[in-house]
Amino acid sequence: MRVFVFGIGGTGARVITQLVMHLSAGVRPVGENGEILKDDFSIVPIMVDPHAECEALVSLGELLNDYRTIHKRIYGGIKDPGRGFFSVKIETMHDVDPSVTHDDFTFRLSNISNKTFKNYIGKDLMKPENNMFMDFLFSKTEINTEMSEGFYGSPNIGCVALNSFGDSADLAAFKKNVRSNTDKVYFIGSIFGGTGASGLPLFITNIRHMLRKGEDDSENSGKTPIGALVVMPYFKIGDDKDSPINDSDFMVKTRSALSYYESNMNHLI
Repeated sequence: MRVFVFGIGGTGARVITQLVMHLSAGVRPVGENGEILKDDFSIVPIMVDPHAECEALVSLGELLNDYRTIHKRIYGGIKDPGRGFFSVKIETMHDVDPSVTHDDFTFRLSNISNKTFKNYIGKDLMKPENNMFMDFLFSKTEINTEMSEGFYGSPNIGCVALNSFGDSADLAAFKKNVRSNTDKVYFIGSIFGGTGASGLPLFITNIRHMLRKGEDDSENSGKTPIGALVVMPYFKIGDDKDSPINDSDFMVKTRSALSYYESNMNHLI
């Protein structure tokens, strides 16, 4: 049994960091009967964040690699080591499918890195009326956002940019290898910022629909259990007139997101 855990944005990285700390201390997931999960149980963390140099993301990548190394040295190829420090196996998508070329815990987002939002949507190539419409929809700050540094608390940018994730080779590998009869999928992210708020509904909706398309296949099915942890505001931003992020909007965004999830997401998870 595998649990694919998608950590979206900085909050996803912070929550998975705490998960790794618990697993290092010997905490093991249990089933409905209260017994520890066996049958070659593993967790596959998948980090989704255009800001590849984010400190939380870089730190988590190092932590996950260290954990994986320690687990292999202690337990080797033992499938069910039972309780103990570092006893839960953590895998990359490369471990699951060797055809995945990168052996790390990041989800490759195509056509986003090293681009401004303006370049991504091809604003300068649009007809004048469409160009004016973009100016109506997005502020100058949003139009010139460097997407390699994240979405700066703007889900309206993120939902456009992250739509390209459907073309990712990583997503194709995930679909090919998820097993509906045993595996589970879990998503973690905030609902008041940029990357998490835009990525959670996109990933949940598209992956659920993607799995349903294969429901006649014994391996890939829409019946695969999907869960989500949505994180509400838990920090404030210091006074900075130059910052594009305004924490006074956090609760408004949260209420809007919860209302949307109640109406449009509950049937998917």
